[in-house]
Amino acid sequence: MQIKQDTSASRIVVYRLLSDLFAQPATAAKISQLAAVAVQEDLNDDPCIGPLLARFQVFDKDPTLSESDLAGAYAFLFLGAGGPQSVPSSQSSFVDPRGRVCQAPTAAMAQHLKDLNMHVAGTYREPADHIAVILAVAAQLIASGRPTAQQIEFLEDHLAAWLPEFGTACARSDQHGFYTLLARTAEDVVAEDLKWLRTRPVRVKEEEENV
Repeated sequence: MQIKQDTSASRIVVYRLLSDLFAQPATAAKISQLAAVAVQEDLNDDPCIGPLLARFQVFDKDPTLSESDLAGAYAFLFLGAGGPQSVPSSQSSFVDPRGRVCQAPTAAMAQHLKDLNMHVAGTYREPADHIAVILAVAAQLIASGRPTAQQIEFLEDHLAAWLPEFGTACARSDQHGFYTLLARTAEDVVAEDLKWLRTRPVRVKEEEENV
């Protein structure tokens, strides 16, 4: 993700897009919408997010069929339909020594949600440390103007710490290919965002807050 000056809005859009695509498979309407965005927006030329958006232009040739294919791939990978080839999509599964769900990262994310006045919808039956929830919280940290140091800590602890392993797991089981691309895109976006945040000049307001 190429970061330009004053790009809070674009960073929010990218994190929310990734969150949405991990939360549920894209519908035909969403496929067509993102295909149009790929043509119209500057993000189409972004080395991190561009290839992901370009994929939707391919899907838009038959969005109804693509919706069905993505739903099948999502169920196989993330909803257990793939059996032993399924991939867990929560941080706990990757950082807990025994691969257990709902461990320390879940409690930590629950606290982040509370601090940001956010909550996971009751109809969404995933733990608080599901990748879609973490990406949504990352977007809200930016939107609420949280200090750079807090954003860095969050991205390091809750995304950079496990996304490479998650992407590798997707690559092993993803016969469709889209969710491997999505996982690698998320990994690249977080890495580039961290690189930009670490070199970003600290604002006076943030310096005052950290005194």
